[in-house]
Amino acid sequence: MVQPGANSNEPYRRLAEIYRALTTSLNFNEVLSLIVENAAQLVNARISLLLLVDEDGLLRIRAARGIEPEFAASFSGRMEEDVIKKLHVSLVVASNESLASVPVIAKPSLNGLLVVVPAFPLNEEEEWQLSALADQAAIALGNARLYEIELAEANRARDETLEALRASNKRINLILESITELYYSLDREWRFTDVNKQTEVRFGKTRQELIGKVIWELFPNAVDSDLYTQLHKALDEKVAVHFELPSKIVPGAWFEANAYPSHRGLSVYLRDITERKEAEVTSQLLAAIVESSGDAIVSKDLNGIISSWNKGAERLFGYAEEETIGQPVTILIPPDRFDEEPSILERIRSGRKVDHYETVRRRKDGSLVDVSLTVSAIKNEYGKIIGASKIARDITQRKRAQEEIRFQASLLSAVEQAVIATDLEGTVIYWNSFAEGLYGWTAAEAIGSNIIALTPAIDSKEKAREIFSLLKSSQSWSGELLLRKRDGSTFPAMITDSPILDEKGALIGVVGVSIDITHLKRVEDERTQLLEREQQARAEAEKANQLKDEFLATLSHELRNPLNVVVGYSEILRRSEDAQNPRFVLTLNWQPVSLTTVIADAIETVKAEAEEKNITLDLVVAEQVLIVDGDPVRLGQIAWNLLNNAVKFTPLWRSRQDRFMRGGR
Repeated sequence: MVQPGANSNEPYRRLAEIYRALTTSLNFNEVLSLIVENAAQLVNARISLLLLVDEDGLLRIRAARGIEPEFAASFSGRMEEDVIKKLHVSLVVASNESLASVPVIAKPSLNGLLVVVPAFPLNEEEEWQLSALADQAAIALGNARLYEIELAEANRARDETLEALRASNKRINLILESITELYYSLDREWRFTDVNKQTEVRFGKTRQELIGKVIWELFPNAVDSDLYTQLHKALDEKVAVHFELPSKIVPGAWFEANAYPSHRGLSVYLRDITERKEAEVTSQLLAAIVESSGDAIVSKDLNGIISSWNKGAERLFGYAEEETIGQPVTILIPPDRFDEEPSILERIRSGRKVDHYETVRRRKDGSLVDVSLTVSAIKNEYGKIIGASKIARDITQRKRAQEEIRFQASLLSAVEQAVIATDLEGTVIYWNSFAEGLYGWTAAEAIGSNIIALTPAIDSKEKAREIFSLLKSSQSWSGELLLRKRDGSTFPAMITDSPILDEKGALIGVVGVSIDITHLKRVEDERTQLLEREQQARAEAEKANQLKDEFLATLSHELRNPLNVVVGYSEILRRSEDAQNPRFVLTLNWQPVSLTTVIADAIETVKAEAEEKNITLDLVVAEQVLIVDGDPVRLGQIAWNLLNNAVKFTPLWRSRQDRFMRGGR
């Protein structure tokens, strides 16, 4: 069966493949399936049916593609016209489709029909192809039935098959003669054994001049081509080959070739693809030019001969297009730089690109111009390099700006610190000896690199981009940033960055001075830690003093307050003349007193002040009642004074318990 995706422009080859597939199988049902599958592929049909006459003389569907099995099993008809009409209605043929049929004649009478529903009406060539397939189908069906009939019938059918085969071969030969592509066959000695009309026309020789002649002797130029290599491969290795090549037999033409080996030799089919190849070469050339982009765009072959020249090249070099096409590219190169072109072409031949190569070129008037060159290879459809596309960009202004940047940056070298200068893209232009010592990269290694990729530590790159954006707006910046050295280590640096302006005041670059402040940061950290420890010690001492003062104040109050009253009254009594007056005598009303009651009354008295400070006063009394001899009023005053001081000097949210038991508190 023909493989899906086969080229529809090669019906002769497909018919040959179909014939081989059909005649190889002797299984009747398999042959039926092969017929409908190949018929559908041959004419690109949506539906393909094979109807055969049964014992009752009815045409029934024996093999189908594109219809429901139930319909295939139930359909039948007697006459060809009746069958076609019924199929047209039952298959629901669209208005843009057509239904075509060819008879399958395995005997002198109608043996069946091959019916297809292609997307478009068949042309004459496709009708021939379908008819040829029907003939081959009849032959294949006959071959399969040879194993189902008696020996005598088989011999008779074989004779009919041979006759049909001769007719089919004749029809195939007619098809080969009518096609627009070239076909020829060669024996194992490379002699022409058959050619079609197109081969005669394109090769410029008649059939009589070709048949029996050795192809390599008749066309010696073809020996040095892919045709020679590929045809020998097909014959020696017995494999089919497919390739494209520029013809050495038909000058200026490109062919797509297919060669099929057999025991007799080779069958070769050639399809003209010259227009497609020319379009591809043009497309590839234009794509390379567009892809490269730039100002002056020039293409050349591998010998350095100019083949295209755009308006940008005219403006840059002063030559018009007609003055350069066909000229060597060396007309643009100063004599002292002639050695550059062979090196560039060698890189291109080896598949390497020349990217942003800065050099000097010469204009038509003889003046020199600084340019940046980007050179890319131009390849043909086989990937073979056939030329180069060159983009030249005028960098005169950039060169001047770089010189100005270097000059201004060099003025800062007297500070004996790392000085780095870049252009507005961040490309390092200047790198002094102190920068070499600080960062570890030599000037040769650093110049041309991007500063953002080179010096900031990984964690500082985003900050570095923000700083550079600020500098590109003509602002200065100073501060600390974590940087890295060549060995990967990092260090803190103090940086001062400033914009560089040309004589017209235009921003052209950035210069920065940086110093390693690792030691200063270490000293500062140590001083900070020492200060923190001193402050902590001072805070702890102040807290201790405060606690001491509070303790002494409380102790003084607790001891001196009651005593002051006693001392005061005693001194008054001692100095008074009326010391013996009974009304100045402190009397005590001695009686049994319950300390529990005295303390409870005192707690009730200070309860309001305690609640204001959220202090809870609890009285825990022993099981035995404590009775003492004393003055209940004076004892109450003592209890109140003690509790009042306790509430006064107790912090907020505390609980105080007073426990009383026999023998004291």
